[in-house]
Amino acid sequence: MVAGDRSANLWRAARNLDRVHVVTPNGLNLLDILRLPRLVLTEAAVSQLTATLTSDLKPSGDAPADDQTPDEPPKRARRARTEEPEVSE
Repeated sequence: MVAGDRSANLWRAARNLDRVHVVTPNGLNLLDILRLPRLVLTEAAVSQLTATLTSDLKPSGDAPADDQTPDEPPKRARRARTEEPEVSE
């Protein structure tokens, strides 16, 4: 279970359950997510994880906004043509 904040009552209650592991969003790691069959998140934990995981995402200044279209379509890189060698018989 991922709890948004450290609640003493929640931690004490979870201690009595054998297969329950309680962490805060800061303590959650990939190994916990992959090895556990179920993951329960509180709304506060989802908000904190979303803020943490999307904080580095910034729109780049080169890309046009959604409502604007670029002046020209992007140019695709062309592959160099290789000519096949002539086979003499």
